[in-house]
Amino acid sequence: MWTDRFYRAVEDAAPGLAPSRSDDALDALRDDLNTPLAVTALQNLVSRINTLPDGADKTNLQAELLAGGQLLGLLGQSAEAWFRRGVDAQNIEERIAQRTHARRERRFADADRIRAELAAEGVTLEDGPEGTTWRRA
Repeated sequence: MWTDRFYRAVEDAAPGLAPSRSDDALDALRDDLNTPLAVTALQNLVSRINTLPDGADKTNLQAELLAGGQLLGLLGQSAEAWFRRGVDAQNIEERIAQRTHARRERRFADADRIRAELAAEGVTLEDGPEGTTWRRA
């Protein structure tokens, strides 16, 4: 879904990042409310964000994407809230804790089973140095 792509492009934006004018999206909407062209403009911003090299500053593009999204009534919540919508967060956190415990006890089959169950429910786990995070796939 393209909305997921939009949220992925801004999920690592600084908290409280102020939207900055999105000329392409605004121009599209001024053209007889050309919503498809405005969405295309936002998709182009996402592509530009996603093709930046690692470590590059994407703040201006993210701010422009947020502004364009606001024009269309999109991106009104945090990326975290968007990717966790419609799921029982407490249940998932409990299962992640069970998986972490199984991994510590070297019960990798149990840990893999929990990961597979969550994946089947549309939940993606990401293991990192600070622990396991999750998002709706």
